[in-house]
Amino acid sequence: RISLPMKWILPRKRSRSGLPVDKAVLEAMRYVIDAAPKRIFAFRLDDEALRRLGSVCEAYLLYELDRGFASLDYYKKVRKSK
Repeated sequence: RISLPMKWILPRKRSRSGLPVDKAVLEAMRYVIDAAPKRIFAFRLDDEALRRLGSVCEAYLLYELDRGFASLDYYKKVRKSK
């Protein structure tokens, strides 16, 4: 089971120590953590909530691994240029 530090869960507020997480994103995070592997992507979010979920998950991953990824940076650069 994954433990999310409380500083990452700050509903509807932005601070220096966390990202805003609304109810839909928080529920999606809980679902992904608890879902069986075959069901991990069996949920729906609108485009904006999906973007926020991606941002929170990416930030959490980078925080936990304590490093960046050159390939991710490159992907973002290429994606942004389109």
